[in-house]
Amino acid sequence: MYTISPVAVAVSRRAFLRYSALGVPLALAACAPAPLSTAPPTPAASKLALPAYVPVQGPPPDLPGTPNGVRPAYLHFPNNLVKSVAQPPGKGSDVNTLFYVVSGTPPTPLEQNAAWQELNKQVNANLKVVFVSYADYPARLATILAGNDLPDMFCISVLGSLIQGMPDFMEKSCADLTAFLAGDAIKDYPNLANLPSSAWPTAIFNNKIFCIPQVDTNTGPDLLGNGKQLGQVGASFDSFKSTDDFTRVAKLLTRGDSQWAIGSNILTWMMQVFRVPNDWRESAGKLTKDIETDEYRAAVAYLRSLWDAGVIWPDTPAATVNTLAQGFYSGRYTFWPNLFLAYTGAWDGTSAQDPNFDMHALIPFGHDGSKGVQFLGNGSVGLTVLRKASADRVRELLGILNYLASPFGSQENLLVSYGVKDVDYALNSSGNPQLTPKGMLDVVPWAGLVRRPPVLFDSGSEEAARRGYADETAAVALGIQSPTVGLYSNTYAQKGSSLNRAFTDGINQILYGRESVSSLDDLVQTWRSSGGDQIRAELEQALQQRTK
Repeated sequence: MYTISPVAVAVSRRAFLRYSALGVPLALAACAPAPLSTAPPTPAASKLALPAYVPVQGPPPDLPGTPNGVRPAYLHFPNNLVKSVAQPPGKGSDVNTLFYVVSGTPPTPLEQNAAWQELNKQVNANLKVVFVSYADYPARLATILAGNDLPDMFCISVLGSLIQGMPDFMEKSCADLTAFLAGDAIKDYPNLANLPSSAWPTAIFNNKIFCIPQVDTNTGPDLLGNGKQLGQVGASFDSFKSTDDFTRVAKLLTRGDSQWAIGSNILTWMMQVFRVPNDWRESAGKLTKDIETDEYRAAVAYLRSLWDAGVIWPDTPAATVNTLAQGFYSGRYTFWPNLFLAYTGAWDGTSAQDPNFDMHALIPFGHDGSKGVQFLGNGSVGLTVLRKASADRVRELLGILNYLASPFGSQENLLVSYGVKDVDYALNSSGNPQLTPKGMLDVVPWAGLVRRPPVLFDSGSEEAARRGYADETAAVALGIQSPTVGLYSNTYAQKGSSLNRAFTDGINQILYGRESVSSLDDLVQTWRSSGGDQIRAELEQALQQRTK
């Protein structure tokens, strides 16, 4: 039997492991995409041909994407939509799927849902979805696995945080997609071939392709700021060259009991200021965990000094994600940690309350006056697997996923993302589609199964996309990748979530003034003896095999 880890579906390795495990609430409420995964990606064997990357030739963006991961930006919704699927991929049968919703209620049932009905018509299949809440998904999946009654397609986290012994599970229960997707074979599914190569290593187990990756932005944590408040104290986003500058401005921004410089725990972002390694540091095949480094200790000590200085909102330790988001939007504090993934959603939230908010992301500066670093992601935020089936059935399911992965600027993606015109969406004064109240209830979050490559677009604001593009470009220029992307540790799959929780509890005691910074030594030692050293050994072995 395959067991389910107690961690709730979780937020991605780069997001959850750093934000949650290090005590930082992940603020995804502003954008509400499908949640991200929690475990390290799986091994990409050197002899396997990754799926070919063949970009779809759609409407050109106003600001082009870059090879290092900056998303293309569209200032207006394209008028010349392309058709990316030649014919309906389904055969009129039921297709059972299972995935989770991040927040709110599930979409309107199919019988009253024009968007869902039209999508079923276009794919020529009856897409039947069981929606499970974010918190309940692990238990529901455990029940399904125990009964050996898998749906046709369902989502899992990027290895291990939901299913332990993932490679064995894949071999026993899931369709091997290698013959359908490896190399040029993927060209039969052009929208899947349009997924970036960086996402595919997470989908490989035992030198076989078993999954469809849910692609992610390449840029991880950011620190959103209120430019209006900075201007009121004679500062700007260019004022910060060192932690001395940050401390000075933070004290100016903090005004008694009405305004603070920082809301939430910014340790993940501050680690970039101190040039902490991205998850692990590799040297001659040996790995050092980020929490073991002098740079990490310095980041913890500095953030603790900010707490002691009173520039962090004192209610931060007990605040919910939604409370933290609203506090930023309303101007209770100037800086709030998030992800670049949420940039346009946060822009909409701030500008709705104050048109002069002037939001930017603060690009990591170096604590000592030199440059900081920007953590990059692992390419995907989740995986979708297909249960074992005949070759014809696998082709049908891949065709449906190919439709759902239709790119921005395509006729198919307009339906997937916005539903039916004049029912689920209407065109605004700029000619951009905006969801109607019914559309907000109808449109199914199909990104829980497969995601098109991300773009920057805000139907209500050109400036949101333009500014997000500029900030993302500056951040990616400082990007560093984890050396363990594409590696697997079974011990992490078994113990990672519990190790993270224990470390979270301990680090929060330090950051919020309850324990001294010196107690970090005991936390790290406990992490090592409780499984961290074994995780390291397994990753080093996988690293050695990859370099052969």
